[in-house]
This record gives sequence, structure tokens and C-alpha cells, in this order.
Amino acid sequence: MSELNLEGIYRKLSPLSQQLLQILALSHKEVDLSTLTIAIRECGWGTAATKSGTLTQAIVKSELTEMSVRNLVNIKDSRLNQVLIAPSAQDFGVQQAIRSNNFQLITNSLNKLNSQMQSNLGGWRSQEQLLLDARHRARIAFYRGDVTDFTAAKQKLTEFAPQQSDLGLLSPFDADLFERTPDALKPEVLVNAVHQAIQTAKGSPTALELFDPFAFSQAKLSEAMRDAWVQLHAARGDLNGLRKMADANQPHSKLAAGCLAFLTADYDPAETAFSEVTSQLRKTTGKRNAVLAPLPGLMQMLLLLRKNDPKSRSALKTLCEGARV
Repeated sequence: MSELNLEGIYRKLSPLSQQLLQILALSHKEVDLSTLTIAIRECGWGTAATKSGTLTQAIVKSELTEMSVRNLVNIKDSRLNQVLIAPSAQDFGVQQAIRSNNFQLITNSLNKLNSQMQSNLGGWRSQEQLLLDARHRARIAFYRGDVTDFTAAKQKLTEFAPQQSDLGLLSPFDADLFERTPDALKPEVLVNAVHQAIQTAKGSPTALELFDPFAFSQAKLSEAMRDAWVQLHAARGDLNGLRKMADANQPHSKLAAGCLAFLTADYDPAETAFSEVTSQLRKTTGKRNAVLAPLPGLMQMLLLLRKNDPKSRSALKTLCEGARV
């Protein structure tokens, strides 16, 4: 679902449906009809045009059913025991909660309910629940601007598969919210924007345009930011930009030199540069099968494939195995 479609559909929702979307977006897990109704009441939105003047589950169910028709939520059974926001609408819903000044109100209410539900489970957590908890904690910390808690949650996510580290933050991209984000957290959005653009040919042009100004404004860049910056220039075919990086005598200069050599068909120097960077990466990480960032990593594989000799095929196999991890 496109950003434009989401905006249009959201404006047509009733105030209650908008509130439900925000709650589901911030819950980050499946909830049931009863829990949603309680959450609405916890937020102070429990009045309705009923005999008792109180919001009922029947009203909430009707709203959720309509939202399901609009592909905003996924409902797994007729009793609404498992309701989950559609992935394409999750971050949109969080952003709407922030714009409506409901973010803290909803998170406080959900924290009360989560504590109660966890108590009922006796404190037990499955691996899937642990993953969801870490992702939820990281996303909430990001939008709260809590660098310390975000860093701790991201560290917890390293215990799971690498693809789980993509948190879908600021998606759709919002320049105003990005501007309000602490500088220490902005790389999370910018690096992901580059990876998404390279891997899917989709992404936010605005986020990509902000990468260079932000990178130039920082005294020191993380390894992830440096790699993404090189990849961004390589994907654009910006030879002058890569040349400046290669001549800058910075940690990412060798990687930029490899990409520049590859794009200008200077294959032997390109292979040498990538090999040196890979060797250093393996020493730093202690991983024998460590591989380069996606775009230079692909370039390196193509260079080995081009040579097609036993040694190159063996090296290629090692890189492919590392890329699958």
C-alpha cells in the first residue's frame, strides 16, 4: 500500500478507528478484542453512544472489521482473538500517534496491559516473543529519542537473525520527524534507506538526499554509515564522489577505491582493494566468512566469477556461504 493511499484511507476513518490503528501500531504484536477495548478505555477514549455511555466490544469489533476490509489490519479468526496491524501500516500508525500527541498516552496504557498479560504467563517468553519485545523496545526508544535504550535494544537484536534488525523506522519517511530525531539515531534511518534502495530499487528519495549533508556534518561516522555512504555513491555511479572518498585517507577510502576501480573497468586494482578490505574485516570481526557490504560484495563476487579459476571459485564459494549467514 502506497503512502498516498494510506493518507487517503486514514483521513476517511472514524476517530475510533484512527485511535485503534495507533494502538495496534504501537503494540507491535497480536492482541485480542478484549485487550483492545481495555486499551481504548485506558487511554480515556471509552465513551460511546450506548445506553451505558461506555464503549463496547461490539463497536470495536465493527470498526476493526471495516479496517480489515481496507487492508489496515489482519484478523485471523471471527472472534478477533488475534488482531495485528498490517505491516505496511505499522510505522504510519506510529507516526500518526506522534502527530496526534497520543504516543506517550498509548505507550503508557499498553505498558500497563503488557505487565498484566506477562504476569498471567508467569514471566515465560518464547524466542518469538523475545524478538518481538526487542523490536518493540527499539522502535519505542527510537521515537522517544532515547539513545541509551535504543542501543540496548539493538544489542539484544544481535542475538537473532540479521534480517530482524530492519525495524522499518520512518517508513514512510517524514522529514519533520527525522529532523526531530537525535543525531545518534539518524544513521539507523539513513543506512536502511540506502540498503532498501539498493536491494529493492525502492525507497525515499528525500532520505537519500539527506545522507550526504548529514554525513558531512558528523565528525566521526560509524562503520555502517561509512559503508552505506560508499554504496550510495557507487549505486548512483558518482565517480567523482567515489574518487574524493578514495583520496580522503579515511577508513572507507579503500572500499571506495575498489568500487571506483570496478565501475571504471579497472578490474585488477578493484579485486586487490576488495580483498584487502575483506581481510581487514575478517581480522576485525574474527569471522572467517565475513563479507563486504551488499553492493561492493556483489562486485567482488563478479570479479571472482569473471576469473573462473579453481582458486577464485573456492574464494567465491566462501563469500557466498558468508553472505547467506
